[in-house]
Amino acid sequence: VSNPVSRPKIRNSALKFIIRIFEKTDAGLVFIDERGQVQDVNPAFLEMTGYSAGEIRDLTYHQLIPGKWDTFNPDSLRSQVLSTGYSDEYALEYVHKNGMVIPITIRAVAGDDHDRTGCIWFFIRRSSR
Repeated sequence: VSNPVSRPKIRNSALKFIIRIFEKTDAGLVFIDERGQVQDVNPAFLEMTGYSAGEIRDLTYHQLIPGKWDTFNPDSLRSQVLSTGYSDEYALEYVHKNGMVIPITIRAVAGDDHDRTGCIWFFIRRSSR
């Protein structure tokens, strides 16, 4: 005989697990709004970029991308995310607060499957390129 677990208990456990992942993963996690404004980040992203949480919220994710990536089209990435719920993985670079260029890979996921407002989560890892 199995011991049934209540749905609220499962949800609470899952939420705690997701929060732990957000706080402890070495991947940078960034939540942006429909204007590209940074809304939330995890500690790994702050370490990766050198910004504080207050500083990073004053930026758009476009401001972290070096000028040589002008051909990178964030609108096509956004369109892909809004139509499929996620993006392909892209090689890109970010500029650290100290000016150092950081090679990264980036993947985007819709903020909410039921809300197609354009809010997106980015999963960012340092690349060895």
